[in-house]
Amino acid sequence: NRNWKLAEFEIKELKEVVENIEKFQNKRKETELINMMNPALDSLTTAARQQDENLFVKSYTGLTNSCNSCHKLTDFEFNTVKVPDGASPFINQDFKPKK
Repeated sequence: NRNWKLAEFEIKELKEVVENIEKFQNKRKETELINMMNPALDSLTTAARQQDENLFVKSYTGLTNSCNSCHKLTDFEFNTVKVPDGASPFINQDFKPKK
């Protein structure tokens, strides 16, 4: 929806999740690989700040691929992340930017 403020907020939330995993789950095998998400998250941040839709889509795809690569390497390949297709499943929220 090109809601760049929402995108930046959600990226920040994802970064906090990564930090919490590193802090509180530091003995798990998955944690050793969690930083593979950082380049994609950084690229997403740049895309949102520049309001660059093409870079955002490319970066989001990169993040999705990073998640799935990590899942595969840590034996969680049964949990596959995908780029959303179609309408939002959140029927009680409007993610269009406010003017």
